[in-house]
Amino acid sequence: QFRTSKGVLIDYAHYDRGSDISIVFINGWGTTHTSEWAAQTNLPFNLLFHNSRGMGTSTIDNDPYLDAAAKDVSELVRYLGLVSAHYVGHSMGGLVFARFNRSYSEGLDVRSASLVCSPAGNPLTTFPLRRIIPNDVSSILRSFEGGFLGLAAGTVSNAKALRSLAHLATRGGGVMLDSDSFADLYRNFLTNRRGVVAALESMIALGDQVATDFSHISSPALVVSGRRDFFVSPAATSAILGRISGAQHFIFDDATHAPMFESPDGFNRLLAQFVVESHGVSGTFPTPR
Repeated sequence: QFRTSKGVLIDYAHYDRGSDISIVFINGWGTTHTSEWAAQTNLPFNLLFHNSRGMGTSTIDNDPYLDAAAKDVSELVRYLGLVSAHYVGHSMGGLVFARFNRSYSEGLDVRSASLVCSPAGNPLTTFPLRRIIPNDVSSILRSFEGGFLGLAAGTVSNAKALRSLAHLATRGGGVMLDSDSFADLYRNFLTNRRGVVAALESMIALGDQVATDFSHISSPALVVSGRRDFFVSPAATSAILGRISGAQHFIFDDATHAPMFESPDGFNRLLAQFVVESHGVSGTFPTPR
């Protein structure tokens, strides 16, 4: 664990493989790096994964989540001496990276940015099925406190039928996880309700403001989408592409909201090729068909 200047403890895993290339991964909402980036740990580079504040055993304070999480990234990479690195942000991690890049990267060499299924601001405003009032999350928050999600917290890991049903609903809703991986994420989601709620509230309150930071990305950028993404609409992706000059775009036809573990081999080839090319060295990483 690393302790930030504000006293927050951040879980991290650093793979130092003696490579000239380092990649920093930033998690999405309510996830842990051990499940979210499991398929990327075998990439042949120096790799840094961490659990955002309030997730896993990372702690949390009362600072506004998106800005604080961006500052956490800055302090962690400086602590580990990763002055020059490529960055990959998934979902909410795209917003965290955008704020980090604009406000907390001074003196750091951001070699490239890969944004995977990132929202273009407040995620509720571009949710493909807009039955949720964009700025009203009261029903979502109530579900954590005495509602179905709260009641399920103590049983999901033991009730096989419940886990299977929840897994099926999630697969239909846009994330193709196996049942055990889903259970691990679900337990983290429910155990760390304070962090999950703080992150959601921050995305709703500050997401549109933070999204203006995408226009400040000047390094080579890759935007990755899932054709069947349930959470991020094509309009949101188009908005991001419109703000990042020269950004490349790749769509995984069979993926939903998490191509890094839904299409891991193709994702790893794509990311490796992009990072190697952005770094200005030759590589033998064929891009996926």
